[in-house]
Amino acid sequence: MLPEKHSRYVEQGLLDTKTYCLTCHHIRGEGGKKYPEDLLQAACHWNDTDLKAMIESPRRFKPSSTMPSLGRMLLANERRLIIERIVNFLNMMQIEQHLSCVKKATPYQ
Repeated sequence: MLPEKHSRYVEQGLLDTKTYCLTCHHIRGEGGKKYPEDLLQAACHWNDTDLKAMIESPRRFKPSSTMPSLGRMLLANERRLIIERIVNFLNMMQIEQHLSCVKKATPYQ
């Protein structure tokens, strides 16, 4: 589940995505089934800044969200790095999959 051309940073992004996202979300059928839309396609609805904020604090965007905030027990700089790697991985996979994403403003405000 890695892009054909990838770096160690993207590999770590895949590991972070598996650890923090794929329990509930799925990519190309791999992972959880709690959220019906493929995570790559769902991420297309967000610009990078808002996607990072959503991962860090989902209820800020959608108060009824059952998605937990990412790694609240982690140090803030470690949490931001993990979120950065996840978003980078998702972006690389969207390019690899030739998804035509229209990154837009926050969809839930």
